[in-house]
Amino acid sequence: MKTISFDRFLKYMEEQKKYPEKRFCFILGAGASKQSGIPTGSELAKRWFEEIKNISNKEEFEIWLNTSKINEENLSDHYTEIYKERFIVDKFQGYQVLQQMMEGINPSCGYAILSQILVSSQHNTVITTNFDSLTEDALFIYTQKKPLVIGHELLSDFASPFISRPLIIKIHRDLYLAPQNTSEETDSLNPELGTALSYIFKYYTPIIIGYGGNDGSLMGLMENIELNNRLFWLQYQRDTDHTSLSDRITGLMEKHNGTLIKTGGFDEIMIQMGSIFDINYNSFGKEICKIANQRAEIFEKQIRDIILNSETDNDVKDALSEGFSKGEESALSFLIRSEREPNLEIKANIVADGLKEYPSNLELIEAYAKVLTELNDLDKANQYYQKTIDIDSKNSERYNTYAKFLKNIYNDPDAAEQNYLKAIKIDSENSVLYNSYGIFLKEFHKDFHKAEQNYLKAIEVNPKDTAPYNNYANLLCDFSTEYEKSEAYYRKGIALNKKKAGIYGNYAKLLIIQKRFHEALENINKSMELNKNRKRIPLEIELWFYRYAIFYKDYPESKEMIASYLKLGYKSLRWDLSKIVEIAEEIGHPDIEQVKDFAKQITEVV
Repeated sequence: MKTISFDRFLKYMEEQKKYPEKRFCFILGAGASKQSGIPTGSELAKRWFEEIKNISNKEEFEIWLNTSKINEENLSDHYTEIYKERFIVDKFQGYQVLQQMMEGINPSCGYAILSQILVSSQHNTVITTNFDSLTEDALFIYTQKKPLVIGHELLSDFASPFISRPLIIKIHRDLYLAPQNTSEETDSLNPELGTALSYIFKYYTPIIIGYGGNDGSLMGLMENIELNNRLFWLQYQRDTDHTSLSDRITGLMEKHNGTLIKTGGFDEIMIQMGSIFDINYNSFGKEICKIANQRAEIFEKQIRDIILNSETDNDVKDALSEGFSKGEESALSFLIRSEREPNLEIKANIVADGLKEYPSNLELIEAYAKVLTELNDLDKANQYYQKTIDIDSKNSERYNTYAKFLKNIYNDPDAAEQNYLKAIKIDSENSVLYNSYGIFLKEFHKDFHKAEQNYLKAIEVNPKDTAPYNNYANLLCDFSTEYEKSEAYYRKGIALNKKKAGIYGNYAKLLIIQKRFHEALENINKSMELNKNRKRIPLEIELWFYRYAIFYKDYPESKEMIASYLKLGYKSLRWDLSKIVEIAEEIGHPDIEQVKDFAKQITEVV
């Protein structure tokens, strides 16, 4: 058995970079987890030995001690017997103790560096006798590469030396899968797992760190196979005298022409090995923060999208509001609290308070612009929309949102069109932008062909987006007599999203024009049902208008409902109701002038 310095080992590893076919795997024992705060097997053996002494009577303890032939000078060699006796009354208590011990433990810096080696090199395999999840936790925290974890022998068939992602094999099972601790469990290796490991050792050279060699399973396997690639056994400096190695380890090393290497702790080992693999420690922390921030941003965006979506159920919004009411307020909690506040003045104050804390938060700036719009302070709202553009000038969604404000509220169609075109220029593969611009072209320029081109482009870019099917069908319904084609696009949209309330209401309009009144009423009612929890008022007033204009006998309350919505200032701007008025007159509505007046009030911009 040879002994070399760690410096020499590092130089050897550096040389191996010339040979990409050369692969190393890491065999980790309890010593590798010590610096993360998990006790070693030796420490646990001592702790549990004292506990056995305390919970047993003297005679019972002496009988066990003599029967087990425990050597009190070297308790680590008797870990399995001590574990079995400590939890002999209830083996599940043993699992619980181990789980509590490892709860909340974070991987040390050595594991962070190991994770980088596993994802950036061909040395992507860890074989461990540990139950902990430190290796896979490090991969999750410090990289974006998911490992394959073989935490039970039943998964052995999935362990392959040719897998492209990090591979973690737990010899004694995962912490949550009845980990193996007793001598009966650890003295031998499951045959399927043994076969998988033997195959891996044909291609990988083992680097052993923090492993005491006290179990029969892994040691037994290595004793009985040919390790064609040799092995390297790294031992702490204080333990490098040959007499500190067990006869079994010495015999294994001699059989496989192994090399013993003097080292420090696991973290120190990995720090020095990291330099061989060109790991940039200077940017390490920044990368960790970057990944964490990306995950936080994704979470916050998803929450924002849900709370700001007009179709989100109120129960969902209430649950979010309750969840964000706990703890210190964030920009997101100000935003959610404002969304749930019905009083506009209070809503504006909440957002303004949020902007004092987070003056550059785009969602709060946009929310303030929206509430100012509702308060009819349009010039100030315009300034805040412009502010979102100034801060986030490369975000197409900002231009699209601003364009909608300019089109629908500020009555500046020229500026709106400029912003639609800027949005499309920034993101030419965004179906939402083409769809929005198509609506603009239909409503302001009455340009059927350009609107059609944009809707079809939107469908081409994202054939799973319901909105352009709906709006193209609206265009065909309002500007042509291609009713069959219009119906086909409504049906395609409904097939993509059967819970979209608006498309049923729009389809109902087409059915009324075709005088398919029974089907129209079914779609009106379907739309009303889907809109019940979401309460999109422009859609609501449109549906009540259909009921009043065509189904007035069945819905005598419809006139009062429309009047109440109009009194509150609700409309469905620029929606073409002219053909519905014609049908109402044709079927002999008793108050056709009221129908015409309602249609004008609902759709016209004052």
